[in-house]
Amino acid sequence: FPVTISAQKEVFLNGEKTSWDALKAALETKLAGSKDRAVIINVDRGVDYGDAVKLMDIVNQCEAAIVLATEVDK
Repeated sequence: FPVTISAQKEVFLNGEKTSWDALKAALETKLAGSKDRAVIINVDRGVDYGDAVKLMDIVNQCEAAIVLATEVDK
C-alpha cells in the first residue's frame, strides 16, 4: 500500500487523503489479512526529515515492511 507525504505535509494512504492521527488505524485495517505486509513510502521534495521518520515509525508499529520509492534525477 502506498503512503505519501506531500510538500504541504498532507498524508495520503492508497491515494486517499487521511490525517496523521487516523493513519495508523487506517493502515492496520488495510494490512489486516494481507499476505504482503509492505508499505511503499513516497515523500515529496521539501518534506521535513522528521515527518518522514514519523511515517516510518507508524509503519514499523504496524509491523509492515518499508519500501522507499525514489526518483533518480537525470
